[in-house]
Amino acid sequence: MPELSSESVGRPDHAQTGFRRMDLATRLSFTIAAILILGLLMSVALVIQQSRRSVEREVGSELDFAVSAIEGALADGADDRMLRDLARHLDTARHLCVSTGDEPIELACPDNRALDVPDWFQRWVAPARPQQTRTFGSGAQAWTLTLVADPADEMAEAWSDARGLLLMLVGTTIAIQILGFALVSRGLKPVSAIVEALARLRDGDLSEPARKLTEKAGARDLLSIAEGVDALRARLATTCADNHRLLQRCLETQEEERVHLARELHDDMGQSLTAVEVEIMVARSVMQSGGGDADASLDAAAVNARSALVSLRRVLHELRPGGLDHVGLSLALRQLVDDWQRRLPDVCFVCDVDDSVCVDDATTALHLYRVAQEAMTNVARHADASEVLLRLHRGDDGLQLTVADNGRGLPSTSQRRGLGLVGMRERAEAMRASLRIDSRPKRGCRIDICIAKA
Repeated sequence: MPELSSESVGRPDHAQTGFRRMDLATRLSFTIAAILILGLLMSVALVIQQSRRSVEREVGSELDFAVSAIEGALADGADDRMLRDLARHLDTARHLCVSTGDEPIELACPDNRALDVPDWFQRWVAPARPQQTRTFGSGAQAWTLTLVADPADEMAEAWSDARGLLLMLVGTTIAIQILGFALVSRGLKPVSAIVEALARLRDGDLSEPARKLTEKAGARDLLSIAEGVDALRARLATTCADNHRLLQRCLETQEEERVHLARELHDDMGQSLTAVEVEIMVARSVMQSGGGDADASLDAAAVNARSALVSLRRVLHELRPGGLDHVGLSLALRQLVDDWQRRLPDVCFVCDVDDSVCVDDATTALHLYRVAQEAMTNVARHADASEVLLRLHRGDDGLQLTVADNGRGLPSTSQRRGLGLVGMRERAEAMRASLRIDSRPKRGCRIDICIAKA
């Protein structure tokens, strides 16, 4: 087996690479041209074969006729003079050259029409020239008659017949190639339109549908592909709009969180720390005057400090629920319900959480917790409900989280802005989960989010 040199290894196949770089119309045109050329070559070969057989048949028949005539004359007892006369007569035949004795045999007669036959046709059509020799008489009267078949004249006739057929084949091949190229170019115009539409999508231009470009090209067979490209364009436009909306929502949420954090720090911790400062100043004044007991002021300062610490922990818990990292989702949801029960003692909160449910993915657990937290916040702020249910269980369809209440229900679609529903949908999409919201006026609201089994 020959070894491959280092220069040949990894060398690109330029012919194949060039063919791959061609567009579809050029590829099809080259393929059609190759098929037509192959068919033309086969047709030419068939014409040459038929011409060769015709020449061989004609030459053979002439030679057989000459031999039969001479043998017939000998059988009839012809003398030498009669045989010589017959030989001179045969010498005038179209496909025979006759010589007697040592006379040279001229195979190209002066009026031979084979001079007009192309050399390549002569090489492929000319048969092997048979030769027959007869010796007549004896002694000094003996003479030799040589017959050699000359196919030149018959080749001229064969070329005359084949030339028209070959010209017709070449003309037909060229016409079919031109027609095929025109049909391929016209038929593949929709492909160019679709490629143009994809290039527009790549460049971010979502203005003109591919179907419109395809219809301009006057094609119908590729409309399904164009419709698929249009569906992709519509989906991309929707995705771009969703991304823009999500960016706006992130900025709004960030600003809302900052405002909420500032309000919490100002209203709770600010007041508590101010009270601590006042109580410490009072205790300091009492201690400096020596006229009273500063323990009451210090105790009040300690109470306010603990209140500020509780507020700080609550804010930190809202920013990042630490229970998720330590106790898991189930216990964190129970703590969330207990916290709301302490805040709203007049509302009955029911927590139906399966403690065996384990969510290993921290991001998924955080999303579920945030959905439950947002739903509980909406209930507390807007529902005016007397009963609230939070349920977490794993069923046949997968992991399901439910928050339901018996309040007034959600407002109309146009008035739902600010209720956190957009954030819930975004978190559901991030988890590849399904979100269902069922709400009726004065009959409560139910939010279900389900994560299907992997």
